[in-house]
Amino acid sequence: MSNTLTLKPYIELVRTHCHRLSSSELIDLLCSIAQEVPTKERQSFLEKLEITATVPFDPSDSAEEVEDILERIADIIEEILERQESIEDGSYYEIYEDYSNYYDDEPEIMSPEQQKELEEIFAEADQLFLAGELASARKVYQQLFSIFLHSSELKLYYEINRQDIDINWQETLARYCRSVYETVATADRTQQVLDAMEVDYPVAGQYDDPYEKCLPSLQDVYNARPEDISEWDDFLQGIQTALQRKRDNRAVLLCLEAIYLTDSLQGLATAVRQKKSPVGYLYWLNQLEEEALWEETAQAALEALDSMPPDRLRTAAATALIRAGQQTEKKDFVLHGKQEQFFSEPNGQHLDCWLEEARKQEAKEEMLHTALAFLNNRL
Repeated sequence: MSNTLTLKPYIELVRTHCHRLSSSELIDLLCSIAQEVPTKERQSFLEKLEITATVPFDPSDSAEEVEDILERIADIIEEILERQESIEDGSYYEIYEDYSNYYDDEPEIMSPEQQKELEEIFAEADQLFLAGELASARKVYQQLFSIFLHSSELKLYYEINRQDIDINWQETLARYCRSVYETVATADRTQQVLDAMEVDYPVAGQYDDPYEKCLPSLQDVYNARPEDISEWDDFLQGIQTALQRKRDNRAVLLCLEAIYLTDSLQGLATAVRQKKSPVGYLYWLNQLEEEALWEETAQAALEALDSMPPDRLRTAAATALIRAGQQTEKKDFVLHGKQEQFFSEPNGQHLDCWLEEARKQEAKEEMLHTALAFLNNRL
């Protein structure tokens, strides 16, 4: 789970705090914030205040702005393609005098200037979104994402890595999904939002993949704007129906989240037991830990360990059992969790941790016999 505070709760906290202040206190607060703005950003800060207060919105200006942005994206795609073509055919290297350095100085498939330009355009798409121009924001986001999702259709020689672009991907993707949610017909909403959320992304077996952490949750989509979202409960039901039979991990996680948001922990527990998906067990454990339900976490972790195959995901369930044992001061859970870490991924580090815990609990000899029996059975 991300520790980043999403927009909706962030704005609600600010609004709640402001309501408690008098007009003079609000003026003092704003002046205090203004003093902290770096010198070179003061003019931009003032312009933002003036735009918010006095400049009326002109739809024709927005349309022209969007067309200009889309043209800039098309231009940068063409520039990236030309750069990649020159790398592919070797003409890029003609700028070097010493041709022996071809492979010592391999060029990036996208220049720093192109990366910066894309980051700036993403920021412009965010501004459209925050201004409530969701249809326009959706158009810009879609064309931007095509660079990363449809490189073959764009005839790029090399795929562009999202991690090369320094933006908050989780929030950006959530904003895109929210713009899709609010601009498509109700009948098409479930599938189009799922497509935008990359429901088919291959999470399988890589629960700690950095990019997976950038994928938005349903709650992220809900929190992307401070305004209420219409027909949310119906949408959650539609998500459950659409994903009920899917087995891919991303789909399982989204389906379980929809169930959790609708039916709380009790409904989630039932669904996890039915699906018996390893990532599903981890999602359940994560929600229990988020609510600091440590006794329930321990029992769910034991249940997960009985159902999961030995791998990194099972190790994560064993780690949850350890944390639950530490929080409830139940040493047997801690020892059992460290044992199951080793059983899930037998290596020296896990063995050392397990036996050290056994020594502390005066059970080292017993655990040594257990470890030897386990290893003998693997031969």
